[in-house]
Amino acid sequence: MNVIHRHYFEGISDRVFNHQHRYSGLSSESPNNPIHVHEISGCSTKDNGHRHYYKLITGPSTEIAGGHFHSYQGFTTTDQRHYHLLSGSTLINNFMPSPRQKFTTAEARQIGEQLGIDWSKNPFNVEQFRIGLDVELEHGRRDRATNVTEDDSITTAKIALAHLNEFPDYYTRLTKLEKEAKAFWKR
Repeated sequence: MNVIHRHYFEGISDRVFNHQHRYSGLSSESPNNPIHVHEISGCSTKDNGHRHYYKLITGPSTEIAGGHFHSYQGFTTTDQRHYHLLSGSTLINNFMPSPRQKFTTAEARQIGEQLGIDWSKNPFNVEQFRIGLDVELEHGRRDRATNVTEDDSITTAKIALAHLNEFPDYYTRLTKLEKEAKAFWKR
């Protein structure tokens, strides 16, 4: 049966010059015949002031119970005089991870520290940051039309951090504004 299908993929590049990039997406479509492959292409996250693009062809399918997957390996484009190795496997055909719904306080603290947030010096606290992470998941897998992060925690965190750097109580204000708007539109 030659069913057209795609595969979800995600990973982290190798480490070059003390940094890595995250990447994720959906493969190209392909019929489900025994010797099929997929194209994996896209753009990595922006880390260390730059990003990389990639376009790889997977290996043939590896059959397992419940479906199959593909392995891939290749290099990104060169930027700032270096490139990265990408290698891994796709997820099982037509499997899409569930959209992330929320972050814990511990996750928010760890992600913030990865971004260099010093909690003792910032005008916002971990809870405001966690709320921001939860709100900015609206730019993830919850809605295909607005999905720009693929639920990547660092990309989501950078959006939240940008808003909190504008106003340390940004998400408190947003919550109040949304309540007022709902009340107004109920009239």
